Amino acid sequence: LGGDAAPAGPLTRHQLALVINEADPLSEVIGRTYQLQRRIPEGQVIRVRLPVGRADLPASAFLHLQRQLRRRTPAHVQAYALAWTTPWRVGCQSITAAISLGRDHAGCRDTCRPTRVSRYYARGDVSRPWDALRLRPSMLLAASDLLEARRLIERGVAADGTAPSGTAYLLSTPDRARN
Repeated sequence: LGGDAAPAGPLTRHQLALVINEADPLSEVIGRTYQLQRRIPEGQVIRVRLPVGRADLPASAFLHLQRQLRRRTPAHVQAYALAWTTPWRVGCQSITAAISLGRDHAGCRDTCRPTRVSRYYARGDVSRPWDALRLRPSMLLAASDLLEARRLIERGVAADGTAPSGTAYLLSTPDRARN
């Protein structure tokens, strides 16, 4: 997310919206730190108000959040960075999946079945997901304290442009809030 790139190149700070929970002082600090480090334009910072201290985000609160994001996200934005400390669950989905893909009520009825396949899955040809698919991927900048958040942000900045090879794993853990 470093410098500017041609429209077909990787996403830059100009295509990212930063979402901050103004009800959470740590979210504000994490968000501001990320904004400064990544030079996110002020017009792409979206402040929302979500309940603090609970793992489940009620459907009504999520729908309100969704409406705010639709209304306040600049048209050129392709993805979201969510700067908050609570990794909410919306029904049986993570907040990032619900924001990016929409709520999947069917997936919550039978959690042993595979979820529906995302339009973004295996689409290496798509460099602008909002423009091509009307889908904005989201990432969570979750940290339980400011030092942890700063380290996370610094690692991300240090990794810019490195394109390391590697393997990714999807894991199930005993941590209920993040599983």
